[in-house]
Amino acid sequence: MDKEKFSTGAERNSIPNVRYDLIYWPFIDELAEVMAEGALSHGDRNWEQGMSQDSVINHMMNHYRLWREGDRTEPHLAKMAFGLMALHYYEEKQIYIEE
Repeated sequence: MDKEKFSTGAERNSIPNVRYDLIYWPFIDELAEVMAEGALSHGDRNWEQGMSQDSVINHMMNHYRLWREGDRTEPHLAKMAFGLMALHYYEEKQIYIEE
């Protein structure tokens, strides 16, 4: 395992293939605000119960269309990111809803 070595002489094991330092945190904050909005409307972790892929994709594409048209009244990109996160979660948990 690779080690990080510091000018002080200290060292620690590196974390391979993980770069949290490259994440744009204001976007994560915006996603967290979208999650808070959803929790307020639908309850904490409601989305984890599962929704159809079609519904998630339709919502994502609607947010994409609105964003492309210049609408900035909602955080459309963060709402699209929620949809991607939900699809990823459903894939990992093998939650398949068809409606």
